[in-house]
Amino acid sequence: MRALAARAPERLVWGSDWPHIGFHSGKAIKDSEVLPYRALDAGELLDVLLEAVPDAATRNAILAGNPAKLYGFGN
Repeated sequence: MRALAARAPERLVWGSDWPHIGFHSGKAIKDSEVLPYRALDAGELLDVLLEAVPDAATRNAILAGNPAKLYGFGN
């Protein structure tokens, strides 16, 4: 993440699988394992971003500015 943020921060967007609910019937299909809900701390996930991208302006771009450009928000 650090290398990507250093090289091309204008091309990054933040993403996660929040709220981690796992859309499935709760039954195994063939031999696949059914994975349970995983409670994750969203604050800890953002701490990863804070550590990897210490510059506030770059983080703001990754969290808000870049997605706005990508998806045309505010146009």
